Amino acid sequence: TADHPIYAGQVGTSCNTLYGNKMFLESDLVLAVGCRFSDRHTGALDVYTQGRKFIHIDIEPTQIGRIFPPNLGIVADAKLALQALFEMAQTLTSPKKPDKRVSAILEMRSAHQRRMDFNQVPIKPQRVFKEINEFFDEDTIFTTCIGLNQIWSAQFQRVFKPRHYLLPGGAGPLGWDLP
Repeated sequence: TADHPIYAGQVGTSCNTLYGNKMFLESDLVLAVGCRFSDRHTGALDVYTQGRKFIHIDIEPTQIGRIFPPNLGIVADAKLALQALFEMAQTLTSPKKPDKRVSAILEMRSAHQRRMDFNQVPIKPQRVFKEINEFFDEDTIFTTCIGLNQIWSAQFQRVFKPRHYLLPGGAGPLGWDLP
């Protein structure tokens, strides 16, 4: 969620946050759970995959390696796989304090926030989402379909609870969102 201390933003070519892409490009390992790796997410595969390893977990076996081969592919239910990884990690190492990358996330999020307080007419999308973010509470469930509204939503929408941001993914539906 947008206010979680280690939320590092969204990654992608259009539906992204600046700090999310920055954190991704500095990574050496990506744990992708239920991710399709569509071209709107990856962009140029050589840049996307260079210098990092991928562990891809998905319940649908045809998704693993569909776009590029991961270093490790796991066919499993997301919740069960993450529980198993967590339990295994606990047996292999003792709890550690967050490293400098974790402590830098809040600083990076603050430094890379995009301006949203435009007062021009006609109104800019950034301002629309600034008002939406201020008006709706944390229990609001947001949906979006494809197009510029999805891109703007991904870049500016603040969501605070799991399963409160429903996206169509790469299915391409138009008119899927609610008024």
